[in-house]
Amino acid sequence: MRRWKFSPAVRVPRSCHNRGVLDRSRFVGVVTRRILAATVVAGVALSLAAPVRAADSESPPRSAVATIPVGETPRVGVLTPSGDTLVVPNLDSSTVSLIDTTSNSVRATVPLSGKVWSVVVDPRGAVAYASEIDSKRVSVIDLATARVTSTIRLGSKPEYLAIDAQGKRLYVTTRDSSTITVIDPRKRRVIAILPFMTQPYRISLSPDGTRLYASMTQDGRVAVVDTTRNRVVARVRVGTQPARVTTDPDGARAYVANWGSGSITVLDGKSGAIQATWQVGVQPNPPVVDKQRGLVITALAGENRVVALDYATGAVVNSAPTGSRPWSLLANPAYSRIYVPNFGGDTVTVVCLTEPWATATLQAQAAPIWLVGGPYLYSMNSAGNSVSAFATDQECA
Repeated sequence: MRRWKFSPAVRVPRSCHNRGVLDRSRFVGVVTRRILAATVVAGVALSLAAPVRAADSESPPRSAVATIPVGETPRVGVLTPSGDTLVVPNLDSSTVSLIDTTSNSVRATVPLSGKVWSVVVDPRGAVAYASEIDSKRVSVIDLATARVTSTIRLGSKPEYLAIDAQGKRLYVTTRDSSTITVIDPRKRRVIAILPFMTQPYRISLSPDGTRLYASMTQDGRVAVVDTTRNRVVARVRVGTQPARVTTDPDGARAYVANWGSGSITVLDGKSGAIQATWQVGVQPNPPVVDKQRGLVITALAGENRVVALDYATGAVVNSAPTGSRPWSLLANPAYSRIYVPNFGGDTVTVVCLTEPWATATLQAQAAPIWLVGGPYLYSMNSAGNSVSAFATDQECA
């Protein structure tokens, strides 16, 4: 079974939510206006060092191995450690779908009382945690029985979750109190509440789990939390509308894609000190890092392309076209391919990191926006209410 290093990431403008519900038509309208308003990004070098060998334009997109119906508005799915179950939260139907990755079918649907924003899976693989924004709680789901076994009550609306590699700490962003709640998931109790000046949006952990990064989209800052002491050690002003923070595989550097200012801020992974700011293009997504090739790779939602930046200098060294509005990236363990869901349409772009780069297209369903890698490549189709499964050995032109 293939292992995957990066989870999908996406920045959804908060004005496109109605009480937590993704309004796709409004979302597309907001994005389109922002693209038209951001036609010039200062300092972006668009001359490229290598051409792209694109797939035959006459070739139709490649079909999915399976299309799996789930609930309404599926969000970011998570694989169990064994890879046998894909856990998918369905925002608008208040359910969680458990997909058997052997048969690529839903083996159980777990009903919850509130809209399900996010899920994570305990590293031991026995339970999943689901944030319910309406119910102001985190539900604990037994994956063997597909039942809710307990709930953890919170004082405000939970959104994004992160869990450490040992399963000892669960971190929850809360929408209406501008806090991050720290939970002992095994004892099912809150152990700390970290206050912030503005609402933390996306959170992520460093590879060693000693740092938690929180993007505060409203004021253009990223907070760095020392998880050993549950203390904020840095609040760093980055660019406009920072998205989820990603890191080097070793955690030495952290990267902040600044959606509104078309840049990526490079931070020291421990201290949060700014090392560089790279202008990259219109509406960059959180990047993935290929240290072997010396590349930092991002998708530009406002330009319909993937760009590779030099790891040392941030200069654009390669580029490939995508479909309409690429919204995240997923890299396989060998970094020979990058997968990009195109939210503005119904396809996934495959970028083969050969010389020259080559591309192929996979046929998903409406508004694919998140990807998960496992025995298959899975696309969560947010407007198609489905999950598409693709073979992982897709070749480019």
